[in-house]
Amino acid sequence: MAELKKGFEKLAFEEVKTYLNSGNVIFSNDEDDTKKFTNQIEVMIKEQFELDISVFVIPSKALEDILQNAPDQWGNDNKEIYDNLIFIISSAKFSDVYNEIGEPKKRIRKDREL
Repeated sequence: MAELKKGFEKLAFEEVKTYLNSGNVIFSNDEDDTKKFTNQIEVMIKEQFELDISVFVIPSKALEDILQNAPDQWGNDNKEIYDNLIFIISSAKFSDVYNEIGEPKKRIRKDREL
């Protein structure tokens, strides 16, 4: 993650922070061109780590909206269950995911677009 952070810093992103060993990186930039960022990051990862992977950039306003609409039980103080994860699948609908992986557990199912 330290090398990944350095790669982002070389791309002139600011306030670069990595999250655990998840591959998630938080950064800031004065521009709003997520398509440009995505391409720059994918190229950097391919060159620096020899990995050809897809990158998904979420603008801060979109992430704030996701967090504001998280389930009520998400992120509470219950130490028996750690459910502080949000999976974001770019351009996918619930029906697409359902058709690919099957019936989710009823207690976590949401009938809306992801």
